[in-house]
Amino acid sequence: MKTEIFSFNELNVDGNGDYVQIVIQVTGSDFDYSSILDYIRALKRKTEYADTDYLVDETCEWLRSKGNVCTHIPFCVVEF
Repeated sequence: MKTEIFSFNELNVDGNGDYVQIVIQVTGSDFDYSSILDYIRALKRKTEYADTDYLVDETCEWLRSKGNVCTHIPFCVVEF
């Protein structure tokens, strides 16, 4: 079993430099970075307007279907 943290970042969401960040924790044995990145790229290619929420939800569903646990992690960003 391994646990990894993934941060999904959508840059310049509204054209004003704002961004969306969603952090998830994945625990299991059937995942690796390259397969996750390939899956996300395929999602983006097949869905013209794929936003961060959609990509995270679909990726978590896919990871769960492989027996992994996917948990959203609440966090706070402090900028100064």
